[in-house]
Amino acid sequence: MMAGTVSTPKQRPTFLLEVCLILTNDRDEVLLLKRAKTGYMDGYFHVPAGHVEEGESILAAASRELLEETGVGCLAEELKLAGVLQRDTDPPRLAFFFVAERWRGEPYNREPDKCAALVWANVEAMRGEIVEYVYQGIAGWQSGRLLACSK
Repeated sequence: MMAGTVSTPKQRPTFLLEVCLILTNDRDEVLLLKRAKTGYMDGYFHVPAGHVEEGESILAAASRELLEETGVGCLAEELKLAGVLQRDTDPPRLAFFFVAERWRGEPYNREPDKCAALVWANVEAMRGEIVEYVYQGIAGWQSGRLLACSK
């Protein structure tokens, strides 16, 4: 910068924060929810997920969303960070993926107005049926890649 000039600061982005929960069974399948009547990627599969609410920690949001969507109880300390995915959307988003290492209860569909089905599935076998950024988050976790970016 030349002496005497003032630069205009760039506007910093404000990110929406999302939490995405990865549950696996003894066959290395992941719990997937089939989206329905939401207006976003209906007919595709997603993991239990949601937004962080005002004043809520990321871990508290993850535990809350898992319970709200599947009836499964999981304490914050039972969640392990699996990865963070920066989503280039409007507004931009940061999706925090967690693996639930332990939980209580059997998953069931607690939101039939937004979810057509819950399935345990091999992620690779379902590749084209999973919301793309969710697939990328799971694949990143499986390969040990903690950070990724997505459109």
